[in-house]
Amino acid sequence: MAFQLDARLRPDGEKGLLVNQLQAYGDYYRQRAQLWEIQALSRCRPVAGDPELGARFIELVHPLTDFRRADPPCAAWTPEWKTEIARMRRRIELERTPKGKEALAIKTGAGGLVDAEFLAQTFNLERGWHEPNTLRALERAQAEALLPPAEASALLENYARLRRIEGILRRWSYEGETELPDDPAPQYRVAVRCGFATAEDFLAAVARYRQELRAVYAKVLGGELEE
Repeated sequence: MAFQLDARLRPDGEKGLLVNQLQAYGDYYRQRAQLWEIQALSRCRPVAGDPELGARFIELVHPLTDFRRADPPCAAWTPEWKTEIARMRRRIELERTPKGKEALAIKTGAGGLVDAEFLAQTFNLERGWHEPNTLRALERAQAEALLPPAEASALLENYARLRRIEGILRRWSYEGETELPDDPAPQYRVAVRCGFATAEDFLAAVARYRQELRAVYAKVLGGELEE
């Protein structure tokens, strides 16, 4: 399987048409889509089918994801859009991270991969970029000095470290893993494959990567929910 699709994420969810007209997509994203759907649009790209139609879709949605405008043409935009993004990230952290497994949740937990993905989407919206690749969006943020040099380097380095671990987990289980194994035996095997002598050293390093990544996230979006 090259791409695992979740058709529930289409416009209007399970009540929507599986395949729709281009105009209907535009009407939905302008009038009824939620902010998280607009976030996702900032990273969309054609992967199959008619290239011309794919280009027309990108042309359609690009103005909707350009928050440099005072009033983007989508109902999901509010002046407090960053607060809404931070609130959604907090919900994912609380609701998608299994209880008692926070230290293992390299994707949804605090300082996990979702932190970096939400930062990339925030930069895309704030700057009017249309960059599907998280790493390239973060590299562009570094190149354009949207973060202090030390913070940008920390973000990129720790994102790359977590993605490498994710890749090793995927090759190990052939699944889209979001957590490290909690059983000691597979935990040790993953640690060794990641270049560590012990599981303890590995978990300590992962905790450090996530702490440093979360510190950068907090500088950009953390203050949005201080209340």
